Amino acid sequence: MPVSQPNYKLLGDAYAIIGGIPEKRFNLNFIARGTQDGGIACGTIGCAMGWLGLHPDFKPLLNMGNDGAPKWTVNGRRFSWYADAAAALFNIRESDAENLFSFRGGSKYDHAINRAGRVNDKERCLKRIRMFLDEKGIQSC
Repeated sequence: MPVSQPNYKLLGDAYAIIGGIPEKRFNLNFIARGTQDGGIACGTIGCAMGWLGLHPDFKPLLNMGNDGAPKWTVNGRRFSWYADAAAALFNIRESDAENLFSFRGGSKYDHAINRAGRVNDKERCLKRIRMFLDEKGIQSC
């Protein structure tokens, strides 16, 4: 599906939020684990989309359901797949959203990242975003 202008500024905001999450609380293989009442509990661990769905600056834009099954609402549309929600949120293609926010090893960028040495999931996600922006000719975060 072709998209109009991607929201690179919002993606930069997401990059900054992800950058502030402690490494030990970030896991690309969990959407969000350890939350209480849709908020952030002491032991919360999540992926990028899980954390963005819990962050106060993103909650008005990306509402993450809290009934046991991952669901996101973006602009009044409900999504059960993180990549669909990310594509709608950042106005990017679903394939780009998957490459940015997928599980560990699920991105086209992961091979290059792995060649550079071992990285944690938080750094992996940040590198994916920088590589994506570089591809698009956008000044990296």
